[in-house]
Amino acid sequence: MLKRFGNFLLALLVFVVSFLVLVVIQNAVVIFAAINFGMPLEESTPLAVFAGHVGFIVVFGLWYGILKSRYAKRSIKKVATPRNLGGLLVLSLGLSFFMSYGLAIADPLIPEAIVEEYMKIMENAQLGESLLTNLAGCFLAPIGEELIFRGLMLYFLMKVIRGTKNEKVLFWVVNLIQAVCFGAFHMNLYQGMYATVLGMLIGYMAYKSNTILVPILIHMIYNVSQLVLMEPIGTALPENTIIYVLLMVAGLVVMIVGMRIVKFHKEESVKEEVAA
Repeated sequence: MLKRFGNFLLALLVFVVSFLVLVVIQNAVVIFAAINFGMPLEESTPLAVFAGHVGFIVVFGLWYGILKSRYAKRSIKKVATPRNLGGLLVLSLGLSFFMSYGLAIADPLIPEAIVEEYMKIMENAQLGESLLTNLAGCFLAPIGEELIFRGLMLYFLMKVIRGTKNEKVLFWVVNLIQAVCFGAFHMNLYQGMYATVLGMLIGYMAYKSNTILVPILIHMIYNVSQLVLMEPIGTALPENTIIYVLLMVAGLVVMIVGMRIVKFHKEESVKEEVAA
């Protein structure tokens, strides 16, 4: 019992450290840029965002590597097949449509102040405008955030329930915990809501595949598609709830098809390791 509690505390420690790393690195970059180059906050923000995500990869990559480096070769072999890569692409694109148009349907129900706060954060980060922010959002964030939430957090939380009678049911409890933490990590309610749902779905795929590479790839394809695909489609489409519902349902169907395509032969039990 004490060991389980210790693993739960380790999961919470990962969450706390992620905030500390983000705050320390981003503030250090902003202060350094202001003092040495006279850069105002709006100019140094993309650099701070980029540096923060690099920090995640370094700090949590080392932590994760200490625990799981022996599984790296096996994980690559498991994922890097035409069937699995194709299935993950289909799954991720379906997920992108499902989440985007689910949000479009829910938007009228969300208080305007919450949406405005989110839009202001995206504007300050210069997402879609700054090369550094775009690179961080599309490629660095999926690696760093997956190491934190579906890698380390889910790993320690699974140790809490491992060997229990209802482990498969309790997985959804710990999966929800890491997903809620993933949502809270974004520090605004609008993004937090959809990030929680996204975290649940990606967490399930981490559990099913038993490798961190799968959630990284899903997250990466999802973020890239949001930037280069969903925004132009959203601009071109008329604002119509029926169209949104149809696209959301289509996205769900495509996502499920993608899940059915991927196939992982596990050499080790999920009970032994999660997200190797």
